Amino acid sequence: MDYSKLIPLGKLKRVLLIALLVVFACEEKEDIPPIVDENSDGYDDGDIQFLQKLIDNSSETINMDMDDNGNGLIEPLELGSQQWEEGRLNHLFCFSDGFSGEIPSEIGNLTNLTILSLFNNDFTGSIPSEIGNLNNLIELSLGNNQLTGSIPSEICNLTNLTVLNLMTNQLSGSIPPEIGNLTNLTNLSLIDNQLTGSIPSEICNLTNLFSWESVGLPPVIFGISNNRFCPPYPSCIVEGYWNFNLETQDTTNCD
Repeated sequence: MDYSKLIPLGKLKRVLLIALLVVFACEEKEDIPPIVDENSDGYDDGDIQFLQKLIDNSSETINMDMDDNGNGLIEPLELGSQQWEEGRLNHLFCFSDGFSGEIPSEIGNLTNLTILSLFNNDFTGSIPSEIGNLNNLIELSLGNNQLTGSIPSEICNLTNLTVLNLMTNQLSGSIPPEIGNLTNLTNLSLIDNQLTGSIPSEICNLTNLFSWESVGLPPVIFGISNNRFCPPYPSCIVEGYWNFNLETQDTTNCD
């Protein structure tokens, strides 16, 4: 392999954005209970409840260009780009749509969701632990927001994930060691946060990210630069292609 053609750091963010639009896997879904549809509108009430909460939390900032029917109101089915399957929300892309406030805990309702992108909005607060209910999720992108707090360990329950993008937030604390459960990951980006402590050795379980056979072949991405991780670092990073991520760690407060 000609390693001179591997992805340079300067292009890493752009590649990450492109990678978000790719469906990387078609995992068989777990059994999903029948939809709850008290309004008889053909859509699961819990899924609609989450979408309405997004609207309510963003009433002063939401992008009114999504008002497809021109009635002056943003309605749940007008948000971003959606795909539904048998009354359940399957894909949700909301890129630069002016969302703000906290991500609603009702996100835990979206148990049929396989792709969720809330990239490049103004979400604040912590990532709700209820996100761990989304067992069918393959892609999760919450990058380019203003999220704070730690990475909830519940994210590591989502073992079907191939993409986890939390870049460019204000996340703090350490990477949960349960990250090693996410062995299907081909794209992990934690770039530009305030993460601290040691990088858990369990991260080396993510062999799709660290094998030389896959490095440099999009959509394989591993980004942890511009954080505050302390040495010593796991050998799979130190000895691999992605070791340039270690050059931009702020180790001022390390022992």
